[in-house]
Amino acid sequence: MNLAWARNGCELFYLSKDSRSMMAVDIAAGNPLQAGSPRKLFEIAWNASCVPVRCYDVYPDGQSFIMARYDPLPDLRATRLNVVLSWFDELQRRAPRSGQQSRP
Repeated sequence: MNLAWARNGCELFYLSKDSRSMMAVDIAAGNPLQAGSPRKLFEIAWNASCVPVRCYDVYPDGQSFIMARYDPLPDLRATRLNVVLSWFDELQRRAPRSGQQSRP
């Protein structure tokens, strides 16, 4: 389960088991920690499962979220790989520092 803490440390966010709802739990400091009842904040129009990494984060205000949507494209495979050797020399040639002239 990928969890995100609110900046104030008093709320924990996570995706529901089906990855279709954003959930929240209030957390109270203490020994032991006290967790409130889970509540649904909103539904998500797509399956937001992004295992193994979290595909969302909460804004510092704790009221807004940003989410990445993963849409696998059918059968798009890499068929070509370009390798640039001596790329720093190429960069200096194409974008010389001010006052330097580019080499042909």
